[in-house]
Amino acid sequence: YTDYTAAYPETYGPPVTVTISWSFSENESESSVFLRSRAVGESGWHTVDAIQSDELFYKASFDVLPNLEYEYQVVSKGAMTRSSDIDYVPSDLYRPQPLTMEFSSYTNTNNDIISAYEAAFSFPANQPDYFKAT
Repeated sequence: YTDYTAAYPETYGPPVTVTISWSFSENESESSVFLRSRAVGESGWHTVDAIQSDELFYKASFDVLPNLEYEYQVVSKGAMTRSSDIDYVPSDLYRPQPLTMEFSSYTNTNNDIISAYEAAFSFPANQPDYFKAT
């Protein structure tokens, strides 16, 4: 089980805090659980201690920049060290999706100079409210 949420700031700009929640089917009682994250292509990991929310449920938060792709890995370190596969953070959580042009029209003069232009755009269906213009 994995779930994603994001907390958006009041104004557009980096960073955006992403929280990843997960559960284990089993885990050692004395193990240390943490999440490693990094921008795709970087060699070093940023490590965040996980917060235990229930017996086998954990979550961890980290900041991302909208112009980068991110990957993460869950690690449990006890008598044995176990880790998840490296997975990608869905970028639609922290990156605005492009607008779709619905139509455009223009009026031109006899000299082929555009005298008026009109266009209508729409947001993608899954666009978070944070990214919507008013």
